[in-house]
Amino acid sequence: MNRGNNRYMKGGLAIVLAFQLTQYAPAQEQGTLASPASIELRKARATWLNTGNGAGVALDHLGDFGSLGAAYQMVNGDFKRVQEGAKESTLMVDTEGGRRLGKAYAWGRFSYHNTTTRDSKFNTAMLDPYRGIPFFPVDPNSSDWKKQDYNLEMKVSSKPFFDRYLLGMQAAYNTHTGAKQVDPRSEIYYYTINVKPGIVALLHNQEVGLNFEYENMIQETRHTNSNSQMHQDVFVMKGLGNHYTAVIGGLQSLGGFMYHANKVGGELQYTYHFPALRLFAYGGYTYRVEDVIRDITKPRKEGAIKEKTLYANVALVHEGMNLNRIDLSVRSNRMDAIEFVQVLDNSFEVQQWVDVYSSIRSTYNQDDIRLSYDFYKGTGHEYKWKTGLFASYRANDDLYIMPESRRIIKNLYMGVNGKVNMEAGRSGTWTLGADFAYKNHLEGDYRYGGVDPQSMVITQLMTPDFEYLKQNFYKFGGFVSYFTGIDNQKSTGVFVKLAANYYKPSEGEGDRLIADLGVGLTF
Repeated sequence: MNRGNNRYMKGGLAIVLAFQLTQYAPAQEQGTLASPASIELRKARATWLNTGNGAGVALDHLGDFGSLGAAYQMVNGDFKRVQEGAKESTLMVDTEGGRRLGKAYAWGRFSYHNTTTRDSKFNTAMLDPYRGIPFFPVDPNSSDWKKQDYNLEMKVSSKPFFDRYLLGMQAAYNTHTGAKQVDPRSEIYYYTINVKPGIVALLHNQEVGLNFEYENMIQETRHTNSNSQMHQDVFVMKGLGNHYTAVIGGLQSLGGFMYHANKVGGELQYTYHFPALRLFAYGGYTYRVEDVIRDITKPRKEGAIKEKTLYANVALVHEGMNLNRIDLSVRSNRMDAIEFVQVLDNSFEVQQWVDVYSSIRSTYNQDDIRLSYDFYKGTGHEYKWKTGLFASYRANDDLYIMPESRRIIKNLYMGVNGKVNMEAGRSGTWTLGADFAYKNHLEGDYRYGGVDPQSMVITQLMTPDFEYLKQNFYKFGGFVSYFTGIDNQKSTGVFVKLAANYYKPSEGEGDRLIADLGVGLTF
């Protein structure tokens, strides 16, 4: 199963090598500059900020900073996955900041998105049909969606205890809601809470960190028809195009779906300081179980998944007059999907579904590798210009065991990017950026072995989606922003930014444009 959009790839468990000709003073501690470029440079230096251990965030010397921004995003074009909307508009609000609290440190971020999606097909009950679960209903009716989400993150590091130990906590809370606007209509409520307590031990020229992770997720979906005189046919997906038919409306109406998941995991970090070298490593493992329940008032097991993830990253950072950083990340995900055979116990005092048999009916394997290099010219308060390049590889091997269906997809992504900061008067800065990426399809095969190969699920959903996933495309991006300080030291300022990304397949018709216009305040 392909999890998330294939245009972007992210790593996890990091091993960071940092070459430093001298011990540098972090930008915020050198002054009070708070431009977006200054904040970007601080994050490029950071290592612990990218881990799951909030206890180590004080070791990144991010200093005091804050930002508040609002943006409007527009998405338009037919070069897309089937279940994505032909058009989409989003209002976004985002705030982020970090503060030193004596020898302790706290970092936090909050974001809000209000999204309208136009002409989405084969999506009856999921805010994100690509989040990696094979069990959900779909219908062929084109519909708009209304969605909104709230996302809160925090990382806190204590002062050193006994001059040797840092305690910390990292947590995230997300809540999403949405509604489908055309029959069959759905209302979806989704939330996750994730906590990661951690500790870091300071050992002369070494640091060792450890954190644990627990996450709880619940999604509830309810279906209705505004026109009660007309029932709506739906297809309940089981994986790789295998499905069964159902109806929403009437006495045999498909009930709501509830998804309930728990995840546990852990991560280990290690740092060794040489005179001009810093070696940093972290890595982790997670195990996740998600149950899918149909007809909530009389619960019936639709399916379950068991997912294991192992991730790793290697990076090299050298800083003198300039900053060089190389990152290599790998991630391996293995998921088993379980289906149940149940019978209804109609006893007067029971009236419930009882398990008769369960087995693994499909498996989903995904492997990611990503290599990137970034160069920042000048590392004082702000960089003068930067450039970067990346290459990433993704391989998916998904199998529905019986009747056998299989999908294999292997893709390579490559890209370059650059930015330049130019002074504009005494307190202003223009930032101009551009990037280019190319996706090269390496291998792909989809074979449906089910009983209904002429179903619209296969001909209008699965096959077109597979054709998109193996399509080569170009991506062209541009970025421009203007920042001006509103005090003499530029410790507080305002900015406006415009960004656009254009996707075009190397063969065939269609395109996709994503444009953002934003304003904000830094302090």
